[in-house]
Amino acid sequence: MSKREFWHLTLAQLDALIKRYNDAQEWLNFRAGLICAVIANAHRDPKKGKAFTPKDFMPKKEVKQKPTKLTGEQMLERAKMITISFDGEIK
Repeated sequence: MSKREFWHLTLAQLDALIKRYNDAQEWLNFRAGLICAVIANAHRDPKKGKAFTPKDFMPKKEVKQKPTKLTGEQMLERAKMITISFDGEIK
């Protein structure tokens, strides 16, 4: 995809591309985790605990915190920062 095509994407198209990329990364992590699990299970003592799974070797997803409610003043400050970052004027 060229830069020109990227800037003409809708938000829905961009979201679909991001989801596809994340799914591909998840699959690659699973494959690596599978290899790690096979090696770990080949060298573990079967009498000690359960067998490893690929998920045991995959990166953990971040737990998102609940969004906090903003006061009117905090929302105004954030709006000003966004306006300034897009070279806008605050009146």
